Amino acid sequence: HPTQTLCQGSDHDHPISFSSNIGHLVPPLLLPARTLSQIVDVWQVSTRGNRDSYMALDSRIEENLRRFSIFEELGDEELQSVLSKVSIVRFERGETIIAHEARDTDVFLLLEGQALANRYSLSGREISYRRLPAFSYVGELAVFDGQPRSVNIVALTKVVMGRLSGDAFREIMLELPSVTQALLRDLSGRIRDLSDRIYETTASSVKMRFYTELIR
Repeated sequence: HPTQTLCQGSDHDHPISFSSNIGHLVPPLLLPARTLSQIVDVWQVSTRGNRDSYMALDSRIEENLRRFSIFEELGDEELQSVLSKVSIVRFERGETIIAHEARDTDVFLLLEGQALANRYSLSGREISYRRLPAFSYVGELAVFDGQPRSVNIVALTKVVMGRLSGDAFREIMLELPSVTQALLRDLSGRIRDLSDRIYETTASSVKMRFYTELIR
């Protein structure tokens, strides 16, 4: 509801109304009309600037979402539907994004930066699984089977993530078949890659495995 303030002490004394959104910024004092008008103008410019910034951010995130393999076939309206479910979270270098054995089911979309999937042995030795470049996604397995997290995901740099709740991601899979198909393609690729690694581990000498890892 608009708030009215009576302005006095000026040749232009008259009531001026301003949005209740800025009522907390200007106490109901007796101010010259010109002064209060200037305050309102500044607030309106600031609000418009914030709105434009949010629109630009949404546009940038939407463009980045198209670079994920699971969203690249979506139309504009479908992508907007996904975007409406995404929240943005930021992590500093070294922060844990997903903790091994955690029970949450959020899916993370790596918008900026790099991350690492790892675990630690009982002796404390780090076992690295893979590096995650920008436009990788992680956490979907917990949505599929409801089991605890199988690895840690740690930020290697400053990271910007898009986060989807497990329920939101499940809804996307049900409503957008192309996303489910892309997930199956990606999972098939990972299984084939793991099969190749198992073969290399069992069929190659230590020296050859070392060279293979250097090349990879």
